[in-house]
Amino acid sequence: MATVSAVDTGSLFRDGLGRTQDPQILQGMLDASGEARTEEARGAPARLQQIHPDTGEQAKALGQHVYDGWEYYRTPRAQHPRSENHFVQRSIDLIAQFDAFGPLSVNVGRVT
Repeated sequence: MATVSAVDTGSLFRDGLGRTQDPQILQGMLDASGEARTEEARGAPARLQQIHPDTGEQAKALGQHVYDGWEYYRTPRAQHPRSENHFVQRSIDLIAQFDAFGPLSVNVGRVT
């Protein structure tokens, strides 16, 4: 895997920035993920979760770390036309299980 700015996304979802997130935050996200999956199974469109704010001003208001991500991924510096700036909400449980620093075989299955 190659990356520009490494982050353990799983830990960010599980524990929050600085690992100070109340466990109820993750539980709420997991509940929403399950609801979204059920809705999709019943034919509803996928719920989308925005990744970066729409504007630099909105990003700055949320903190420097949010602005830094916005400034990189949502400006011509690194923006890509197929980058839709969202993920499907039903995938939160999968994202939260990801361990960026665990053995490769844990994250992607058997390596041959």
